[in-house]
This record gives sequence, structure tokens and C-alpha cells, in this order.
Amino acid sequence: MSIKPKFISNETPGFAEIRIPDYTATGDQVEIAIKRSGDGSYLGDSGWLTNENWLSVNIQDDNGECVIPIGPSQVDPLASCLSSFMFQLFLKDGGATVAGVIKKTSVTLLSSQAGGAGMTSTVGSIAAGTTTPAPEPEPVEEPVSIPEPEPQPEPQPAPTVEAPAESSSKKGLFIALAVIALLLVGGAIAFYSGLFDSKTEDPATATPATPTPEVSSTQPPAPAQSLPPAAPTAPTLTTRQIVQDFLATNPDTPALLAKAEEMKAEGRLDGAMLLYRQAAGKGDAKAALLLARMYDPKYFSKETSPLPNADAETAAYWYEGPAKNGDVEAQRELGRVLIEQNPSGFQKEKAVEWLTKAAEGGDAEAQSLLSQYQ
Repeated sequence: MSIKPKFISNETPGFAEIRIPDYTATGDQVEIAIKRSGDGSYLGDSGWLTNENWLSVNIQDDNGECVIPIGPSQVDPLASCLSSFMFQLFLKDGGATVAGVIKKTSVTLLSSQAGGAGMTSTVGSIAAGTTTPAPEPEPVEEPVSIPEPEPQPEPQPAPTVEAPAESSSKKGLFIALAVIALLLVGGAIAFYSGLFDSKTEDPATATPATPTPEVSSTQPPAPAQSLPPAAPTAPTLTTRQIVQDFLATNPDTPALLAKAEEMKAEGRLDGAMLLYRQAAGKGDAKAALLLARMYDPKYFSKETSPLPNADAETAAYWYEGPAKNGDVEAQRELGRVLIEQNPSGFQKEKAVEWLTKAAEGGDAEAQSLLSQYQ
């Protein structure tokens, strides 16, 4: 019986599913073996093995579709392979063995070390096509208007005093004449007694006082000048938005590499890694080399990679594609990573083989490494 298995990515890095449509297992647990195309390696609990290897896994049924959850020990090695790889799935169920082919190009698997929380949210958001809403503009303060002063009431004319009756006016006239006579007598006595000072200041020579200008109470105060509103600050785009908008233009491989280098120069290493991955998936050897170096312990640092830790095994898988296509630098780096990872293990022979190919291609560093490990 032939089956048609497929990978289904999970939003959580390091977790995914293998789904087999139109297949119902006999129990809740089966054994599977995943074989990689090209070198015939089998998926193990901690990487790829040269010998056949079977894994015991739990299964679920989802409306007639068999679901096999897989975790970091399986997802990480699968995610590190180039998109050109295909895999064979063998399934032992109730004494029978069925097989089918899985194409990795149908989905992108996220390894458990795929850039931490920030990297995961970037990949997930790009896949979902979400965007961040632009911030609302700040309200503009309107200038305060100063009310016009109220008009002052016009002065009312003084009331007219009516003249007294004729009888009373004659009596007042006699009193006034008596008062004037008394004043004249008193003035004469004061003059002869020397009460008046002869040095009294002449009114003609007195310095006139400077009149104080009157301030009109009806003049309105000068209006207060209001400051112009501050210009709104342009919103800062996130790495997710930049990558999403750029990929929407359907760029070719050279454009992907140029944009990745630009983002690396800006310190957006997670965005650069995503664009390198896109270009490497299209078969670009340079992109695969640059991506592998973000995992390679030799080149790894917080200034060169967004990952929390180096991953030699993942670096080897990204070196492998261009190495098989004859890239001398990739052959040398792949041989070095394999032999540094396990100097005396089963990978040493394979590492020496890649270093030999690089040395035969004229790579002096590969020749030097061969003299150390042979």
C-alpha cells in the first residue's frame, strides 16, 4: 500500500506534524523511519544516521487522517536540510509496512533554535500576512482665542441743580458779602504781620510736572502667540513589516541578497537570515554559505547571528547543498565542520572526503586541514 504523507508546520518552533490522508492506523502507536534522499541517511533521535533506524511515535486520528506529532529531535534535523531534499516515510502498523514520499518544499519547518521568540513571531506573522496598525496621530491643540473687551458705559451728564427761590437768594447774597469782607481784613493783617514769605517761588519759573500718560482702559491686551503644533513622528517599521513588504514584490535572488546585506548592516540579523533562507531555497550557493555561517561555531557571535547559540549540525546541512554542486569553499567548510563536530567518529571519513575535494579544487586551507586530521 502506498501512502501520501506530508509535513505540517506548527507555530511553535521545533514542533510539527506528519499527516497521512485516507489512512487509519490499527492502534495508538506505530514505528516510523524517515530516509533522506541523496545520501540515504536515516533520521535518529539526535541527527542523521547511516544505518536504518526506527522511531516509536504516538498517532492520532483527525476525521480519517492519520496525524503523527514530531518534536525538536526530529524537526531540527529535518528543518536543517535544503529545500531540494525529499524524504521517504516508512510506517510499521500491525505487522504491515507502508511507504510514501514527502517533499520538504511544500512547507517550511521551524527549528527549535530559529531565532528565539523574536524570530518566531517574525516568521509566523509573515506567514499569516498580518500588519502592525499605524499609530494614531496626536491631537493638534487649537490656539486659544482672547475675547474682545466689553465696551465701557458712556459717562452720564451731571444732574442740573435748580436755582433756589428768590427769597432765599437774597439772604445768601448778604452772607457771601460778609464772608468776603472778613477774608479781606484777615489777609491785610497777615500781610503786615510778615506771615507771607517773600521768597515764594514764582509760578512762572516753576518747573512744570511731567504729565503721566493715561492708559486707555478700553485698549485690549495683546493676544498671546500660540506655538505651532509639533510635526508627527513617522512610525518605525518592524523587521517583520520590512521583510513582508519586500517579499510581496516577488524579488529575484540578487535582490534578496542585496536586501539581506542591507538589513545585516542595520543590525536586523533576523531579517537577513530570513532573506538568506529564501535565496538558499532557490538554489543560490552564496546565500546558503552565508546562512550556514550564522549557525557555524567558527563564525558565530551575537554580532553576526540572531540565534541564541551556534549549531554545527545545522551549519553542515546548509553547507552540503553548494558542496554537492561543486562549490570549493562549501566543500572545505563542510569537511571542517564535520570533523570538528566528531574528530574520531563515523563522520571523519566523510569529512576527509570533502576536504580532499576542496584541496583538489585548489583550496590551500583545505590542504592544511587535511594534513592535521589525516
